[in-house]
Amino acid sequence: MTRKLLVYNMPKESLEKIKDLKEKYDFKVIEAEIDHLGQKIEDLLAENLVEDISNEGLDHIDINFLMIHGFEDSELSALLKDFKEKDLKLPNKCVSTPTNKTWILHDLLKENKEEAELMPLLHSLFSLRTFVQGLIENGNEDQRLVDLVEEISAYIKKQELEKNEMIEIYNRGAKIANEYIDKN
Repeated sequence: MTRKLLVYNMPKESLEKIKDLKEKYDFKVIEAEIDHLGQKIEDLLAENLVEDISNEGLDHIDINFLMIHGFEDSELSALLKDFKEKDLKLPNKCVSTPTNKTWILHDLLKENKEEAELMPLLHSLFSLRTFVQGLIENGNEDQRLVDLVEEISAYIKKQELEKNEMIEIYNRGAKIANEYIDKN
């Protein structure tokens, strides 16, 4: 399988850093444009551009995006390490899968953007849960703390993450946790 990197809305400087690694990893760069939003990922990766695809109702998604295709795990790790060494920050990236290759570019970009927005919130919930668990382990017997840990754990376990719900749980929990910070 030919290694490929599918990019969308990539700044010129970042694209040049990516292309600097072409020889080392023997990959091809495919630059998707706004005209390709209605195309299936598998067609873009195969460079089968369909001329009569309608992009009606598909707005530009303002992210810099990279899809990595055809790399073995060890190659992928090395590539990501080289990106880091080149100070190439790509928060919106993914690896091609049998499922996401059947999506149109617009839907993949939208999903990736939403996921990138949720991850910091999810990490905040994990951190809050860890902090509150520490308060409980240190002898704080406030039932609200126990309830909060259980609520966060149940929310994470259900794996149906929703931005506003995560923010609401975090803000409510942080208010409780802050009461203990203020005491110290």
